[in-house]
Amino acid sequence: MQTGFDPGMSIHTAIDMLLVAQQIHQDGDAGAKAVCFLLDFAKAYNSLDCCFLLAVVELCGFHDVFTNAVAALHRGATGVFLVNGIASSRTFSTCGILLCSPLTMLLFILALNVLFYMIDQSPARGVRLPAENGEVHLRICDYADDTSLYLGDKADAKTYRGILGRFSAVAGLKVNA
Repeated sequence: MQTGFDPGMSIHTAIDMLLVAQQIHQDGDAGAKAVCFLLDFAKAYNSLDCCFLLAVVELCGFHDVFTNAVAALHRGATGVFLVNGIASSRTFSTCGILLCSPLTMLLFILALNVLFYMIDQSPARGVRLPAENGEVHLRICDYADDTSLYLGDKADAKTYRGILGRFSAVAGLKVNA
């Protein structure tokens, strides 16, 4: 579930999910073995692979005009680094998405949707939460680049580890240890 930059959603939605999972754990219900991993992607916006991002944009079916605009924004991007107050020479960027673009957060979330899909399609159970029509399985919740994974048991940990490894390999995003 993406809660960042989605109409009607906020960081509070992600926090509410965590609080519900904690309450179930405290009540000793089926969530007694549940664990929540709060993930932090290392240099998230700077390490996202541009080729991966462009492939995701294309696969999502965006119009060619938009896809070409995103590609043009990232083609030939350069940057300058300050070290002890001294600017480096201009360096070409080989990965990452431009932080100066108003599209940055939305493009990052679009790329993360691949991770959401991989987790949704996995056998991981996540944490069972009561719902009006039975129950739902909370597996992942995200706010911008802050991601929470919910594990119902040890098998989920192994599944998530494999998914994160595959996702990291293609997207360029690494989880801080």
